[in-house]
Amino acid sequence: MGRRAPAEQGPRAERGRRGPSERDAPRFSRRRTLWGQTPWSCDFDSVGSFKISDLVFGKLQDATCRSYLSNFTGIPTDCPHREKNGWTGDAQLAMETGLWNFDAKAGYVHFMRMMIDALKESGAVSVINPASAGWGYGSAPWPAWDAALFEIPWQIYRFYGDDAPAREAYPAMKKYFSFVGGKAREGGKDQGVFQQGVLQGHSNKTKETKNEHA
Repeated sequence: MGRRAPAEQGPRAERGRRGPSERDAPRFSRRRTLWGQTPWSCDFDSVGSFKISDLVFGKLQDATCRSYLSNFTGIPTDCPHREKNGWTGDAQLAMETGLWNFDAKAGYVHFMRMMIDALKESGAVSVINPASAGWGYGSAPWPAWDAALFEIPWQIYRFYGDDAPAREAYPAMKKYFSFVGGKAREGGKDQGVFQQGVLQGHSNKTKETKNEHA
């Protein structure tokens, strides 16, 4: 497996800019499927390859690339057929796989800027971007999904050696840490998926203990 260095994309957009420039905006393409439909996806350049004599693994790699592209239509989405939402958890989990295979940097910078745009004055991050006014802040699967604000710049730095996205997101990161710290000082109320996981784990452990002593 190898990853080629992506082609030079020209000067970076002016720092602090929220909307994508012509360079930042992902290109799109339509690919005909088995059923004759032509779904849209980002036209990312291929930068990685994987060859193996085992046909099963070869097909798995091909399916991985197809699945990744079908879930990136301007933003990284959770599924290409139902919700089609820009969940931050899905975005960060698929990012490393995507960057090994495609030059998707512009798409992720675009998505990161959506997260920064949607950041509330309190520092709360929306778990879906583009964000709606009434849902996705400080509840549901946070703070694990919110980690995309940090993971996206980190992976871009790992793959491209470019720290500009991290510098651009840094003020938002600081604001978010203040938000999380405030929640902790409130006594751990509304801790989202972390609290649910701890409580569920404690509940399961209690049940196991009771069964052992039954």
